[in-house]
Amino acid sequence: MKSRFLSGSRCERGVESSGDAGDQYTGLDRFGRLVDQRWLKTSDGTHRERVQYGFDRANNRQWRDNLVGTSNQDEYYTYDALYQLKILKRGNLNAGKTDLGGTPVWQEDWNYDPTGNWRGTTSAYVTQVNGTTTLDQNRSHDQANEILTLTGTPDWPDPTHDAAGNTTRVPQPVAPTSSYDCKFDAWDRLVEVKVTGGAVVSTLRYDGLKRRVTKLAGGNTRHYYYSSRWQVLEERLNALTTADRQFVWGLRHVDDLIERDRGSERFYVLHDHLSVTAIVNTTGVVQERYGYDGFGPQRVLDASFGARAATLYDWETGFGAYRLDAESGMSQVRHRYYHARLGRWVSRDEIEYLDGGNLYSYVSNGPSNMHDSNGLAHSKKGHSIEDICERNYPVVPGEMYIELGRKCYNRNCLVRACVEQWACVLGHGKRGGIVLTVCAAACCLALKKGGKEGWGLCMFACTVAEGLITLPELLKCNSEHEQWQKLCEVDPCYCS
Repeated sequence: MKSRFLSGSRCERGVESSGDAGDQYTGLDRFGRLVDQRWLKTSDGTHRERVQYGFDRANNRQWRDNLVGTSNQDEYYTYDALYQLKILKRGNLNAGKTDLGGTPVWQEDWNYDPTGNWRGTTSAYVTQVNGTTTLDQNRSHDQANEILTLTGTPDWPDPTHDAAGNTTRVPQPVAPTSSYDCKFDAWDRLVEVKVTGGAVVSTLRYDGLKRRVTKLAGGNTRHYYYSSRWQVLEERLNALTTADRQFVWGLRHVDDLIERDRGSERFYVLHDHLSVTAIVNTTGVVQERYGYDGFGPQRVLDASFGARAATLYDWETGFGAYRLDAESGMSQVRHRYYHARLGRWVSRDEIEYLDGGNLYSYVSNGPSNMHDSNGLAHSKKGHSIEDICERNYPVVPGEMYIELGRKCYNRNCLVRACVEQWACVLGHGKRGGIVLTVCAAACCLALKKGGKEGWGLCMFACTVAEGLITLPELLKCNSEHEQWQKLCEVDPCYCS
């Protein structure tokens, strides 16, 4: 079983004509956008998954056409003037792919306030099944963009927050009319989830690099072992010394899961442009499929796209290729946890306002186009911090070591060091920006009293102050990066 595509695109097969770009890579259009992605079994040429996309002039995905699921598996997207997802419709595309033909089997509508919170004059979020409204909800928020109230039918419990902005009570993602209580540690890491007024659902522990190393849920403690890229390689249960699950990862992006082993069970993974869409066994037979609503709530399907109440295989990788905790319904995305039903993170962004004006917003409300593999800064696939660092150290097929300046390094370790340096720079750089903002306010007063000369002198002083504050911290980031690089160095024989 293999995918006939390169870097997310596919090549022409046999007598197929060239694509929009005029070459054999028919999966990419002339602008390098993924327009046709398919997974096929090479022994008989039949598709296990095939999805095509169309774009508007602003480069937003406008439609998604599922050529394997021929009934009510297509999607059509509408955006507002800020390219935030406004409407999602699921059903069958019309012949011109300008909308759906007939009433959608599923539709979601969103309204947003100026800072990207879900809020409208009367409704923030509406869902419809076959044209009948199933949820009509509005929201209110405080000045920190924390949710204060959820009003509508059916009624969801209102979230609460601690002084650090962590969401300490959330609607249960699977049963949102009930709630979970969440506990965070001093580093704003989620350490406990429990049913409000009831039993503990999961207890979570971390190492010094913020990686989750154990999860106690359902009476079992699950231990996680990672690559240098923060990918789970192996899971073990309780005190066992043998693996319960093992994972193999690809090279297209950091969350490119190829296959999972669990006991004698081996499944290969099929993706669309952002998420996992199906798993197949070693003979290429589809075992289970997955679909997603606009901001990520998962639908589990059988091989023929029929609905299933839950996964039969305890499958944990889904929307955005993030790891879904089945017991809580939230996704663990490295630095933070994501609540797909609320469409937002449950804690504030570590890099604060460098990625936008809302510390809880998920990918600036553009989930049909973007992802966030680190829980820090959103991007389109191929443009994340991780992807930038990957390109800094070009991979040689079959090799895990790279020679730089006559020294030999573990390449994956260098990529990890690069990501940490970015996080450090982004985190420290925000302080100088805060100083400059305060100074600018003071300079406005100087402009009123001293005219343009007073304004110029004030802004010059502010710029110097910003540099004096930021420079030592950036130098510290550089020093830490050099220490990381030394740890990545290996014996020269590995590069010979």
